[in-house]
Amino acid sequence: MTGGKGSIIGTALAAVIIGVLKFGLPLCFRVNMQYLDIPVGLLLLIVISARTLSNRPEVIVFISNLKKNRSKT
Repeated sequence: MTGGKGSIIGTALAAVIIGVLKFGLPLCFRVNMQYLDIPVGLLLLIVISARTLSNRPEVIVFISNLKKNRSKT
């Protein structure tokens, strides 16, 4: 709605990942064709949630504190 950021590489990578899911799941795991939208939808929800959380300042501070604590040990 308000615009967004994207790149050609990101779009191509997303298309490849979704293609692998849609064509690979029936071949490897014999997933029925009517259920192929479920893993793609779950992946999209996970990516959107992770991107939303990563833009919050408190999450950024928490992650930087984890990195500092990890480098001390």
